[in-house]
Amino acid sequence: MKLLLGQGKVSPNKPGNDSPIPLGRAARNEYKAVVQILFQWDDINTGKPDNCGQIPLWWAAENGHKGIVKILLERGEVASDKPEEYGEPLVCCFE
Repeated sequence: MKLLLGQGKVSPNKPGNDSPIPLGRAARNEYKAVVQILFQWDDINTGKPDNCGQIPLWWAAENGHKGIVKILLERGEVASDKPEEYGEPLVCCFE
């Protein structure tokens, strides 16, 4: 992944044809190492919704990945634009 992103030919913010952005996929699947690699890029957009309209924080919370949620929140990832959509997954994640 570092090699692909380092070439400048791949954007960490671009979704695939029918998939979330790389950070969303990593958050959804609890790939902590990938999340940390992606955060090395200054232009990573943690609040960018994917093709399903969800952001990485939502995917992590919805799937109960507390470690990923913590990383995203420490990074400053907040879902302040639509808190009603993200509140339930976040509450469930920490129950």
